[in-house]
Order: sequence, then C-alpha cells, then structure tokens
Amino acid sequence: MSVKKEEKKRIPLNSDTVYFRIDADFNLGKDLADFYYSTDQKNWTEMAKDYKMIFDYRRFFMGSKFAIFNYATRNLGGFVDVDFFRVNTISE
Repeated sequence: MSVKKEEKKRIPLNSDTVYFRIDADFNLGKDLADFYYSTDQKNWTEMAKDYKMIFDYRRFFMGSKFAIFNYATRNLGGFVDVDFFRVNTISE
C-alpha cells in the first residue's frame, strides 16, 4: 500500500513556537481552505490559498480533517507539543 505525499512548501523558522491558522469555506460548492502561520499570533503569513478540500457525503460521509503531527525525515524521534486547538465557526 502506498501513501500519496506531496510537500507543498518548506519554511525555515527561527522560533521555538509556531501558530497555525486555517480559514475554511464550507459553503455549498466551495470547500476551500487557506493556510497561515505565525510566530506571534499577530502577523500571519500565508502558506497556501484555495486548497480544495474533499468531502463527499453521498459515499462515505467523510472529508478533509485538520491535524498536527511530527514526521521525522532524518532521524527517528522528535515530538510536537500542542497546547491548544480552537475551532471558530462563522455563519454568513
């Protein structure tokens, strides 16, 4: 079994802390997400725009999921310490 993987962007950081933000549009026919990062929660840098999320309720009732994980590429080990995860919804 193979897993499709594609690195979209690599960003060197000089901070021990990084914040991630995803703005998603789940309106009918949209299902788009914009991804951002920040080291201070004030200045946000866009990483990807209009990423097409996959959602098909007619077949499996599942879609794109948001996750944070550690993927070691050189040596075994490492960790990710997630202090909080917040979801805000905006209704139009």
